[in-house]
This record gives sequence, C-alpha cells and structure tokens, in this order.
Amino acid sequence: MSTEATGLTVRSLMTWPLAFVGSGATLRELATEMAMEEIGALIVLGPHGSPIGLVSERDLIRNLAAGADPDEVQAVDVMTAPIIEVEADEPVAVVARTMLDAGIRHMPIRREGEIAGMISIRDVLDAVLSA
Repeated sequence: MSTEATGLTVRSLMTWPLAFVGSGATLRELATEMAMEEIGALIVLGPHGSPIGLVSERDLIRNLAAGADPDEVQAVDVMTAPIIEVEADEPVAVVARTMLDAGIRHMPIRREGEIAGMISIRDVLDAVLSA
C-alpha cells in the first residue's frame, strides 16, 4: 500500500446510510433489497433490533446454488455471524488485512459503540489506487 493510503482511516471511506433486514427476511427479500439499494451486503437485526449478522451477495449465491428455496430460507440461516467489524479510526491498511485474512468483501464500521457505516473491498482498492 502506498504511504498516502496507509495514512487514511476507515472513517473517510465508509458509506452510509446502511441497509438492515430482519432475521426472518427470505433470500428473495434479501436479493430484492440488495438490488433496489444497489449494495452488496445487508446487516441482519435480531428480535431486539441489534445487529446479529451480515448477509452478502456471496452468501445468497452460494445458498441458491446449493438449492435453497428463495421463499423459505431466511437471513438467519445464511448470515455470517458474528459480524467482523472494525472501528472508524482504524487505518485502511488494517481493514484491508482483516478483510483479506477473513475472506470477506464487506465490513461494518463502528463509531462510538454503534455500527455507523460499511466499507467494501472496492472502497479499499479505490483508496489505494487513488493515493
């Protein structure tokens, strides 16, 4: 990573507002939400409204390819949990390494104890290539 990119923090790259879904949302509803919002991941909320997982495009495709019924299988069945996240003040280089090590393309960002944004591998690559 370039010197300029390593000095950036996640806060400067994260996107918001975020898209949330309930744990009972079906694969079809997840796909519809992602298509409508033009995003690649959704944060799954549990019964009390707190984040319990994340569903990505990859999760949808993997499950549909395995024969999951898009109208029966729910977010809670396919989500990644626990959520892998970072603090907003982390350097982009730390986030890039975390994403690479975990094999993920989307990561929620926390600020002051709350999920405040999302960063994608595309955001990280753009920062590196623009620096």
